[in-house]
Formats: sequence, structure tokens, C-alpha cells
Amino acid sequence: MTENRGKSSEVMIVNAIQGEMRRVMAREFMTGCHNSSLDGKRAGAWQNYGYKEDLEFADFYRLWRRNGIANALITRLIGKSWHDDPELIQGDIEDKDKETTQWETSVKEFAKKYEMWSAFQEADLYQSVGGFAGLILQVADGKPWNEPLTKSTRDKRLYKFIPCWKAQLTPTSWEDDQTKLTYGDPTMYMFQEMLVGETGTTGKSRNLEIHPDRIIPFGDYDTGLSVFEASFNAFVNLEKISGGSGESFLKNASRQLAINFAKEVDLAAIAAAHKKPIGEIQKIFDQITTNMNLGMDQSILTQGAEVTPLVATVPDPEHHYAIALGEACAPFHCPTKIVIGNQAGELASTDDKREWAETCQARRTSRMNRFIRVAITHLQKFGFIQKSEFAIKWSNLAEMTDSEKVERALKLAEINAKNIISGDITYRTEEIRDASGHDNDEPIEKLPEDDSKDDALPPVADDKKRP
Repeated sequence: MTENRGKSSEVMIVNAIQGEMRRVMAREFMTGCHNSSLDGKRAGAWQNYGYKEDLEFADFYRLWRRNGIANALITRLIGKSWHDDPELIQGDIEDKDKETTQWETSVKEFAKKYEMWSAFQEADLYQSVGGFAGLILQVADGKPWNEPLTKSTRDKRLYKFIPCWKAQLTPTSWEDDQTKLTYGDPTMYMFQEMLVGETGTTGKSRNLEIHPDRIIPFGDYDTGLSVFEASFNAFVNLEKISGGSGESFLKNASRQLAINFAKEVDLAAIAAAHKKPIGEIQKIFDQITTNMNLGMDQSILTQGAEVTPLVATVPDPEHHYAIALGEACAPFHCPTKIVIGNQAGELASTDDKREWAETCQARRTSRMNRFIRVAITHLQKFGFIQKSEFAIKWSNLAEMTDSEKVERALKLAEINAKNIISGDITYRTEEIRDASGHDNDEPIEKLPEDDSKDDALPPVADDKKRP
């Protein structure tokens, strides 16, 4: 038994070393593809600017946790993309208008019972920040987590989904048989629960081997990119501008003093009066300056000295900050007013909102659909969800609001009213109803015509007889 455990540990160590070598080689390849600067004349420009050459998970995670603009961007992106849950349709997307099938009902119940869409949303966040995420299936099958799942597993045996960060889930071995379709895929993961966002020795601290059957991957561990990758340098600029400006304002407010003594002043006598050697006279006046900044009503006594505050002219950072902010938001295709609004009370324009909605809608139908399809297929493989062809249906984020539809219909009706003088009708009634968001499946009932004849007015009684 001891010998087998020793061999197992040796295999784990060898696999871990091989995995790290693969990642180092991948990083070296990527570094060779894009140098540390885009400036062909100054190869070390990024180093001079303070930009990192190689970015790791910790950089992206720290940016998301500590930078307000980065956090707002990812919150807006994930929140808008998951504004509402998708709907799984049995068959093709053309079948969305048919009656709800038993399969669709069972999937809705499964998703509600295990909070599946919330788990997918959290995994989407983790993947967007770190480039890779995993969704662990905690199954009550009575087996260690490093053993594969059996295909007889049923829905009732699933306990919960566990989203995890890239730093928590590391592949330790890969399929090396080139004849298999799974060649190159991980065959085992190491899960380190207490690794991200936790310090100290209390709380959960599990280190477990997990079989790939029990994990739904979101992205690729080696090639997955963080959404912050392209804009990381811009966030460094934002930090320099905001932090540097804040430091400049602080130094001006701290009343740093320059003391210019006349040449007749005996500095040694001043030091002796404070019972200090002449070499510590700088410390004496540093303490005087510190005491002045600690109190509101402090003064300094001088004789033969001129005291002037050191004040730096701080440039207005607004213009430079706006440039860096636009560069940070550009990879997200997100207008800056969507992220931070406007201090003057000006909200994002209708065009900005519509463009952002279209961006998130496109993300739904491409990136998110791909992850959802992989996840549902994995759940079907092991019997958590019954096997069936399915399509993913989303609501349209870019669809006009009810007020916008009514406004559009009103404009169409006004055009008809202007053209009716010439006898022309530009838009039919059905088109105006479509514009207002109403269905035209049923015929429109017209108002009934009034066929009744006007009753004759009774004769006015004339009591006076004519002569």
C-alpha cells in the first residue's frame, strides 16, 4: 500500500512538472510573438512606462478587486449579458413558438432546483476575469472526486454546482494517446479551495484531485484570455493619473516647508539649543513641520530665517484621465457614460445604450451560447438532463422599449395624417400596429357604422297666432 502511494505521488509530481513546462513554453512563445513594446525604435518602452511584460491571473484578479472602473466594466458586462435567463428549446430555434414540451419543463425545473443559471453567470464572471473557470459538479455518488462519473447518474444525485477560479483549478495530467479524440485534454485537475481572496488559516482549505467528468470547463486553461488583457496598460495609466494627482494634492495640502537661513545664523547654536548635534538639525525642523501639519492652529518661530511652503502646480487631470478611460473601455465596446455616467447630470444617449445592448446581445449569441451548449451537453452525457437536441433562446436586449414603440407608431400615424390631404396613405394600419408592438394575427375589428337616421326636430310651438 505504501509503495503504491509513493508511486502515485511521483506520478503527480512528474505530471505537475510537465504541466508547468508546457505553460512556460506557451508564455515564451507568446512573448516572442509580441515584444515588450509596440515601438520598434525603443524595445524597452513598456518597461519605461511601467507596463508589465507578462500578465498573470493575479494581475487580472487584483485589477478586478481594487480598481473601480475595471470592476464597473465587468459588472456592467456580466449584468447586462445575464439580464434575464435563457430558455432551452427542444429541437431547433424555429420551434420556439410551439407548445412547451415535457423536456423543456424538466430542464426548467432542474435549472431552478440547482440554481443552474446563477452558477453559469458566476462561472462566466470568473472566466471573463481570469481567462478560464471551472464549474465543479458535486455529486452524491459515494465515490472520491478523482474517480470518473458513471453514465447512470441521475438528477437527484447532484448536490450543487461549485464555480471556481483559474487559480483554484489546475490541470495536473493530460491525455497523451494520439489515437483518442480527447488527445491533449486534461485527465485530472487539482482543486485548491483556499487560494483566491482568502488569507489566514481559518475556513475551508481543501486540496482535492478531481476527475474531468466532474468539471465543466469555461474556456481553455492555457490559451484563454482575460477581458482585461487588451486594456491592462490603459488601467495602469488610469492609476498613475488618479494616484499621481491625489498625491500631488496631498503634498500641497501637507505644507512642506523650505527654510532659508541667513548666512549670519549659527546653525550649531540652534542645534545646541535643542540638545542635538549639528548633524541632526534636519530632523529638528522635520519634527517642527510634522507638528504644524498635525494641528490646525500651529505656528513656527524664526529668527534670521525665511519660511516658504513648497507648492507644486498640479495640472488638471480630467483631459488625460478621459483619454485613458476611453482606451480602457474600448476593448469592451462600452461607451464611457455607460460606466460612470456624467457629473453634469447628462445620461448616456439612446445611441450609446442601443450600441451597448447590441454588444451584449452579440456576446449572448456567440460566446455565452458556446459555453452553455458545452455545459448542457456535459450534463446530458451523465444523465443529469435527458438527451435531446436543443436550441438556446434569448430575449432581445436591443429591442425598443414600450414607450419607444409607441413613439415610433405615433410618428408613422403623423406621416399618414400629413399625406392624407393628397389622398396617399404611406403606412397601413397593420404596419403601425407592428411598430407599436401589437400582434396582427387576428383581424382588426372596425368600429360599427351608425345607420340610424337623425330624428327630425320637433316643431317649435308658437302660441301666438298669426293675424
